[in-house]
Amino acid sequence: MSSPVEAETPLVTVVIPAYNAAGCIGRAVKSVQDQSLQNFELVIVDDVSSDATVEVVEEMVRIDGRIRLVKAETNGGPSAARNLGFRHARGEWIAILDADDAFKPTRLETLIARAQAEKLDAIADNIDIHDYHADATIPAVINRLKDFGGAYFTLTLEEFLRYDFVESGYQFGLMKPIFRSDFLKANDLAYPTAYRHGEDSYLYSALLACKARMEIAKEAFYIYTPTFGPVSRKISEFSRTKTDYIKKAKSCDDFLQAYGARISMAARRLVEQRRARMLAFNEFLITLEARRNLGIIGTLKRLAAHPSSIQFLPSLVLRKLRSLLPFGAQTAVKS
Repeated sequence: MSSPVEAETPLVTVVIPAYNAAGCIGRAVKSVQDQSLQNFELVIVDDVSSDATVEVVEEMVRIDGRIRLVKAETNGGPSAARNLGFRHARGEWIAILDADDAFKPTRLETLIARAQAEKLDAIADNIDIHDYHADATIPAVINRLKDFGGAYFTLTLEEFLRYDFVESGYQFGLMKPIFRSDFLKANDLAYPTAYRHGEDSYLYSALLACKARMEIAKEAFYIYTPTFGPVSRKISEFSRTKTDYIKKAKSCDDFLQAYGARISMAARRLVEQRRARMLAFNEFLITLEARRNLGIIGTLKRLAAHPSSIQFLPSLVLRKLRSLLPFGAQTAVKS
């Protein structure tokens, strides 16, 4: 392993968007520093934090010359912060890492070697779930990857859309791909900044609509911290995701306007189905939130008035049942 000095031409730029991440960013940065592949630069974009994030990162920069701090002028959310990191990236590849997540030690080496060998434009992997409060890990949670053969498989736009619906358990949109920088630039690809929920799915859909060659590793090399811990049943204090299924539905309209002319009819239908399901899921969430005031009869009446939302009841029941199981048994029961 080479010494931690700044590489003249880094093979990969790791971009970490950071907002009030002083309490967790050390873990994320260390997971990059501990990579078996050491030819990297680490660009941390501070999104106008109000805590000690800047001071913490400045100390990291002082110690490790491969780390650079970029300060956003205004708080724009994770998409704007990532895009700013993209503009400062010098690597041939760009890897996204959220401030409360981590890489496993061989992630960059394994995935980039595969991408180079297969001449890919992007590559992603399964994810482990890390419950911050329980300090517990659930391995390889995107169980839909089992539907594909081999250790790696080529991902199409149609397959991505089919497996990224809200009721499909842990979704493909949770994956954090590694992108070839030149492909992003050539196709003017970036995270959409108009919404802060579903931005990942939009970019990955756009990437595939632009005919990117992308593979998925069925093994998990990324450790993801969800908003809600599946073991502790507590909210992570570091997660900034705010669900908004109305805007997520709008992202489908935006995607079709931008890329509808270049995708297949099958893909277009899947995007339209996704939009409809986002709106139906939003109605389902409204019913859940109002059920105590509505009572059983009122809740049933509201469900009957929005029949498309009933499709989400089975997955809710399954999740409730899974939450009653011991931690070890939860990993074997996934929707």
